[in-house]
Amino acid sequence: MSKAIFEKPNIKELRKQGYNCVDMHCHTRYSDGMPSIEQIYRHCRKKGIGVAITDHNEIKGALKIAKYKNFLSIPGIETTSSEGIHTLFYFYDPKELEEFHKKVIEKNLSENPFSDLKISVTDIVEKAKGYNCLASAAHPFAPGNTGIYGFTKKKKYRDLLRKIDFVEAINACTFHNQNQKAADWGMRLGKNFTGGSDAHTSQFIGMVVTATRGEDFLDSIKKESLVVGKEVNSLLISLRCMLKVRMFSRFPKFYIKKLIRERLGKQDEKAP
Repeated sequence: MSKAIFEKPNIKELRKQGYNCVDMHCHTRYSDGMPSIEQIYRHCRKKGIGVAITDHNEIKGALKIAKYKNFLSIPGIETTSSEGIHTLFYFYDPKELEEFHKKVIEKNLSENPFSDLKISVTDIVEKAKGYNCLASAAHPFAPGNTGIYGFTKKKKYRDLLRKIDFVEAINACTFHNQNQKAADWGMRLGKNFTGGSDAHTSQFIGMVVTATRGEDFLDSIKKESLVVGKEVNSLLISLRCMLKVRMFSRFPKFYIKKLIRERLGKQDEKAP
């Protein structure tokens, strides 16, 4: 069973109660974030939390931080399907993450390696089930195509929900009403929760944590998890949008095609 608490995490108090706390959604300079692995490591050690590096279609950061000893890190990745849907995957073993990336992600990269893959979300999740990993629906009510909720109204995506293990209930870079909808939706589906900052800069790290008790973190959150955190203010969310502009400047042709494709898709949905 899971619970979402919309307040600033008191890490010291949570640790006193026996919880291990992990920010389960964090980006680095290996994709579209700004922090280095060393900066993230120091920041997390100072706060007393672990981290899952979940770069977009990229695993260099996750593999690098996994080498730090006596530090809780969850090997992860955030994939972007051909539809634009973001999904978080968490692995028990960095070697399995590396194999998944090589066999599933690398061969489906587009001209912008950090954006849409040439593979559907259904296929990504199905192939991931061949590995010892868990999947979470990232910011399911986020605007645009990145959240999965809007797609679940279509028949071909309904079966997908049974194969996704978690719902990301609180994402610090998503608006509060969208997070509240995500938490309510997850409860209706009977899914346990994950939560994370979605940090693209160091100061966001630890704004949302997933907390659980037990020796193995991933096994524990399958049974019970507590997600605690608050969203950043609108100004900081605007800063995050500026980072997206930076990505646009790096891959302008890709994003122009993407916008046209999404626009045509919306027109198709409105057609009788």
